[in-house]
Amino acid sequence: NRAPPIVVTVNERGELRINQDVYPDAVFPVRLRRMLVARGDRKIYFDAADTAPFERAVEAMDLARGTRAAHIAVMTERLR
Repeated sequence: NRAPPIVVTVNERGELRINQDVYPDAVFPVRLRRMLVARGDRKIYFDAADTAPFERAVEAMDLARGTRAAHIAVMTERLR
């Protein structure tokens, strides 16, 4: 029984989500790191809305990178 993937998204308002939950910048990396450690899998998927501010998407990637994720897959299509 595999856990669903960890998906980090940035919406048009610049909000950061881990799966369905919105997190402020100060909490986001802590929560993401805990999720990665708990799963023992350090892969995350990253998706930014087409209307998300580019600078905000870059900030989100930097925050995610700081969690020691081993692999960040940038999504070009939605996961099914």
